[in-house]
Amino acid sequence: MGSRNIASRHDETAQRFLSTAAELIDAYLRVGSGRQEAIAQVRFPTALDWLRTEDIIRLSTSANEGTARKDFFNRWPTREDFLPDA
Repeated sequence: MGSRNIASRHDETAQRFLSTAAELIDAYLRVGSGRQEAIAQVRFPTALDWLRTEDIIRLSTSANEGTARKDFFNRWPTREDFLPDA
């Protein structure tokens, strides 16, 4: 039986998910000039309540057909596990 690579939060596939999350977070922060004051008052990761794993997975897999939903959850079993890395 061959050795199987263990999914890592630091490999190329994980970086695609994290890059997608970073793009969404950047876009969120650019919207509206009044957001900066509101953002300063929010505690993280509560500020990321709007960030949905389904969006991350969908956007990451649409750009890279080889990336699957399973790949995400192999690295982060829950959304709460993903948020600190995002």
